[in-house]
Amino acid sequence: MAHAQVAVSLKLILKNAEGKVLALEAQGNGPMADYYDLPGGRIDEDEIEVPFTKIFEREIQEELGDVRFSVVPRPITVLTWTWPNGKQFCYVYYEGTLISGEPKISAEHLSFKWIDLDETEINNHFTTFHKSALLQYIS
Repeated sequence: MAHAQVAVSLKLILKNAEGKVLALEAQGNGPMADYYDLPGGRIDEDEIEVPFTKIFEREIQEELGDVRFSVVPRPITVLTWTWPNGKQFCYVYYEGTLISGEPKISAEHLSFKWIDLDETEINNHFTTFHKSALLQYIS
């Protein structure tokens, strides 16, 4: 039997001082249209041996600009997902805290907002895999 070809995507449940999580509005096309994303992304080829928590330094700077944050070094949850185009992903979720700075959204997203971590807000803002991970996180 052949092994699955799975891309790894690191996602950060980034909370502010009020305990709200940062939600990034997805672009208006594709399967996440009208929903929100979490900061993070895929591992680059030259990062194969880099600790995941270090990869967040690059990803967060690319997506949020000059903010300071901390990351708990253990994943919260891991799940796999197959996109409509057939591409398979393994999402690894970490918890983080914003220390200072205000996010400045890159071209990858349309806007951001801080949302309460409760079931209603999660269901209203996130789709499928992120929704599942966040509901696990708060339970």
